[in-house]
Amino acid sequence: GIEPGYRYALFGNETRKDTLAKFVGTGNAKENDTLLILSVIVSRDTTFRLITVNEFGCEAESLAPVTVTAVKVPAPAVRDTSYCIGVVAAALTAVSAEDATLNWYAGDNPSATAPVPDTDSPGTTIFLVSQTDRATGCESDRATIRVTVRPRPENAVAAGYACVNGNPKVTVTGIEPGYRYALFGNETRKDTLAKFVGTGNARDNDTLLILPVSVSRDTTFLLSTVGETGCVADKDFVQVPVTVREVLAPTVRDTSYCRGVPAVPLSALAPADATLNWYDAEANPLALGGATMPDTDDVGVRVFRVTQTDSELGCESAATEMRITVKPAPENDLVASTSRICPQTAARITLENLDANHVYSVYSDPKSTANVLASFTGAESGVLNLDELLDDDTYYYIRRTDGDGCVSTTATKLKVEVAQLHLLPETLPPYERDKRYSQTFLTNAERPVFRLDGVLPAGLSFDERGELSGFGYERDAMSEITVTVTDADGCSVSRPYTVEGYFFVPKVFTPNGDGVNDIFMETYRVVIFDRLGVEIYSGDNGWDGAYKNKPAPQDIYFYKIFRKTTVPGATAIKTGYVGLEK
Repeated sequence: GIEPGYRYALFGNETRKDTLAKFVGTGNAKENDTLLILSVIVSRDTTFRLITVNEFGCEAESLAPVTVTAVKVPAPAVRDTSYCIGVVAAALTAVSAEDATLNWYAGDNPSATAPVPDTDSPGTTIFLVSQTDRATGCESDRATIRVTVRPRPENAVAAGYACVNGNPKVTVTGIEPGYRYALFGNETRKDTLAKFVGTGNARDNDTLLILPVSVSRDTTFLLSTVGETGCVADKDFVQVPVTVREVLAPTVRDTSYCRGVPAVPLSALAPADATLNWYDAEANPLALGGATMPDTDDVGVRVFRVTQTDSELGCESAATEMRITVKPAPENDLVASTSRICPQTAARITLENLDANHVYSVYSDPKSTANVLASFTGAESGVLNLDELLDDDTYYYIRRTDGDGCVSTTATKLKVEVAQLHLLPETLPPYERDKRYSQTFLTNAERPVFRLDGVLPAGLSFDERGELSGFGYERDAMSEITVTVTDADGCSVSRPYTVEGYFFVPKVFTPNGDGVNDIFMETYRVVIFDRLGVEIYSGDNGWDGAYKNKPAPQDIYFYKIFRKTTVPGATAIKTGYVGLEK
């Protein structure tokens, strides 16, 4: 409503002291409003005062209120952005109002062109953007955009091995907590073999992956590393070499047994740190993977298979076949015999029905073939002379061994009879005065013939029945004789004997030094006891009546009399009691 020539003034309030603008209406003022940009800043709706003065200087009746509406333009919507270092960045974007324009600031000067962040170096860069309302021309506050350039993580390292046609085992090292790792068969990433995320203690532990594929030769896989920020390592992939390890099959040797001979466990030659795995001919495991004991009960060929597993890699080798042959044992159809022998004589065994190509052996044990007493081939003489000197009946066991080394499972039992000749007693007692001496030599020999060697005391004779008898009166005489027994087969046994003449044992002796009857049983070994049975003397030349180097008291004493040459512990030849008188 501006009139030409009129004067207008705008004040901050009714006091008219703060003049904000003045202007004069022009000739075309009616056709155009006048836009005033005031030199004050408002933050809310405000009312100013407008005065109008016409061309004659007359003022309008009142100050016209001028309402100013404060227009608040919101900042554009933005989002912080991050890039991995070296990745080509896009121009920054912000969401503005439909009727607004964006103002980008890299400093104080705005630009209508959005900047493109630099991703060459890691770090954070701040960008500012505002929007201007086209209707009011008002500019919003500036919004902040943070662009972060993240470093790339370091690649993990991996390598592995596999058994032939086995699953590869890959060990990954250099693992970081929160990082994501993936193993691929090739660069297309279509055949993902494994994925895992580093754990909190991943730095302390390598990760072992067993891949779900089988390989028959050395192979290379690819490993990718993605950091916790999503950045891929400098190299998208690192190569993962997988070496195929082939374990050689163990070395074996075919074995043969004779039927019924105990077998030893199967064995194979393998490295000390390898484990042997035994299978039957159909590849079924035996004895929980351990060696087995072949059965020798049935004749034939049995096939076993064995592999070895490397202790370091756990790879199992190919199988090696082992053949166990069980051969038949020969029948023991020989005929053996021997004659009755004398004591301390070796047996002589006669064998018949022999095979010239077989070996015949004699043993003392019916079950064991460990100790051979004698052996010969059937082509040699059929008589075995043994070295063992026998005193009692003895059994021998004879087996045959064929050309394959197989021993008969049964043994021919042969009894060797030894003539049993025994002379009784072992010693002869002395004869006593006025008593007939009689001693019979008993023997279990058949039809014995007694022969006497030596000289008998006067009055004694030895008859064919083996009885020594008669009267002898030679006091303290001793004769050495030898008695020999010979049986019907000519076997004999001899033993020396001592025949003592009678000896007189006094009832009383008087050790008073008069030279008569002072020593009790001089030249004999005697042991003396008192009434209580306490031994008071023992000596080899009679007793002089002393006890502890003093004369013993007059009393009755008990005695044992021995031959002087008898060893200690022998039986006394006379016991009784004697009186000691002063």
